[in-house]
This record gives sequence, C-alpha cells and structure tokens, in this order.
Amino acid sequence: MFPRTIKITLEKTETGFSAYANDFPVFVTGGTIPELIDHAVESTSFYFKEENISIFADIKLKQTFGNSFHTTDC
Repeated sequence: MFPRTIKITLEKTETGFSAYANDFPVFVTGGTIPELIDHAVESTSFYFKEENISIFADIKLKQTFGNSFHTTDC
C-alpha cells in the first residue's frame, strides 16, 4: 500500500497559507510555506499514527492556477 503519494493543495490566504489533503481529512494553516509544510507533515503523520505509517516530505510544488499549488508527495 505504501509508499504512496498524498496530494495536498496549498492556497494563499490573507494571513498566510492554508492546505488540505485531497483524499484525507487533513487541514492546516501556516504563516509561511515552510511552516505550512511542517504542519502538513505533522498532521498527516498524526492521521496515520494508529496504522504505524511513517510520513516524510518529498515536496514538489506545481502551480495549477491563481493562488493554488499542489504538492505531489508528502
């Protein structure tokens, strides 16, 4: 089942950035993109904690339109 890609959408907000996993209930905010990525990895790790799955970030950002970005790995 793993390793697998978890797609996360990043969006620019008035106060920084927000992000959500497209396929899992993971939603985070951060003042900077590095902070947002840290929060996304932490939240995703917490979501998979009971299944003993380790999460690491291999981030590739791709701007799709407007203020949205997609990561290809997390």
